[in-house]
Amino acid sequence: MPDWHPLMKTGIVEVDDDHRELVRRINELGQAMRRGEGREKVADLLAFLRCCADEHFALEEKLMAEAGYPGADEHRARHEQFRRDLAEQANTFAGAPAERAVALDLHGWVMTWLSNHTLYEDESFADFFRAKGR
Repeated sequence: MPDWHPLMKTGIVEVDDDHRELVRRINELGQAMRRGEGREKVADLLAFLRCCADEHFALEEKLMAEAGYPGADEHRARHEQFRRDLAEQANTFAGAPAERAVALDLHGWVMTWLSNHTLYEDESFADFFRAKGR
């Protein structure tokens, strides 16, 4: 199961708190899959991710705008891609009778996305943010 790793820390409290909560939710899905209860947790995780996509991304984008982050447009585009991919995941879940496979796919997809996004895109912004003295 994924754990919160110090490399994921941006140093921006609100961002880090959101990321920790996402890791916690991913872990809940992993535990539920092992108990054979993945379908309900997939629905919960999808709902959380939709909320996350709206609120967390808005926070990040606000911070980037306030700091004058030059990579903001590219970062925002990655957020939009996540939203499109999330809609595709939700559609797959809605029409899939093989819930275990869907749960495994969602678990892997969101963990990969979180790792890549926090370790690369968010870290780049966090470096800029720290350099600006924030």
